[in-house]
Amino acid sequence: MYHVIHDPKSGAVYAAAASEWHGQAIWRSGDLGETWTHSSEGIAYDAETGRKVSKVSTLAVSDGRLLVGVEAPGIFEAATKGKHGRCCRPSPENREARTWDDPSNQPPGHLGISALMFDR
Repeated sequence: MYHVIHDPKSGAVYAAAASEWHGQAIWRSGDLGETWTHSSEGIAYDAETGRKVSKVSTLAVSDGRLLVGVEAPGIFEAATKGKHGRCCRPSPENREARTWDDPSNQPPGHLGISALMFDR
């Protein structure tokens, strides 16, 4: 487990996790941890980019939206009752995003999204 959050509106608990068996996934419990389901559907970059999600590292939930921060750096979004899906990483036209997303400009180790929050 890399990050666990509770959605006070729905009562659900979400966990960002990775394993050799299930891969990178979001786990959800609607009964405070008694039972769990997981999904990794949609948490992947397009194959032609050559980028791979190595870890789901952080989560944020608000008003029916779940944000998922990953390594290689990016943010995915899902409806909390739906399937994971839309990639929300910065536009390629954003010059700063191209700079921090270029592996030659990154520090040793892995660059990822370590925290997310909604603007209220």
